Amino acid sequence: MLPVALAVGLLTVGCAGGVSAPGAPHADAADSSAASSSGAAGEAGSDSIADAPLMPVGPLAIPAADFWAPGEDTGSIAVVTAGGCEDGTNCPAFAVVSGAGAHATDQAILDDGIGCPGGEGMMPVSATPASAQATPVAGSTGTVQVFDVTCADADGAGAIAIQQRQWSVGGAEGLVTIVDRWSFAELGDRVAGAQWLDEAGE
Repeated sequence: MLPVALAVGLLTVGCAGGVSAPGAPHADAADSSAASSSGAAGEAGSDSIADAPLMPVGPLAIPAADFWAPGEDTGSIAVVTAGGCEDGTNCPAFAVVSGAGAHATDQAILDDGIGCPGGEGMMPVSATPASAQATPVAGSTGTVQVFDVTCADADGAGAIAIQQRQWSVGGAEGLVTIVDRWSFAELGDRVAGAQWLDEAGE
């Protein structure tokens, strides 16, 4: 479980519309082939992840952190937010994308409706591939890709550069991609321990 101070700190920062270091490299991307890094701020470790309750997110059931809250689910895009954020604010969130929008190779998903760190109105506008490698995803061998993403407001002002990770894996229902541009702590480990929702209750 995440320490209470860490969870509260993340919610406070996230709901203010930014993170401590937007654009900083994701700590767990460099070691995602083993899915073992603690992420940007996580200290929970793999034991607590194994014991975490499963949260249904699209076609997956993911071991959830204490501060996660279910967001909007359109059927093809299911969102998880940092709990405690008000509707309509630019809160930390990640998306699980399925169906035709779950791109497999060298294409960043920017149309998931989730804003960028850096303030209200900041949205992703362009991306270039930075790296890709095999990694465990939902009990199978998938891929994690890192993209350098440019974010800006509706007027194109205040542009910032961040990194976005995308984990992709194929299953019985087709390709699924998890999109994170907010550096969620330990998300790589939690994605590795995810299950397919139709198998989670078996």
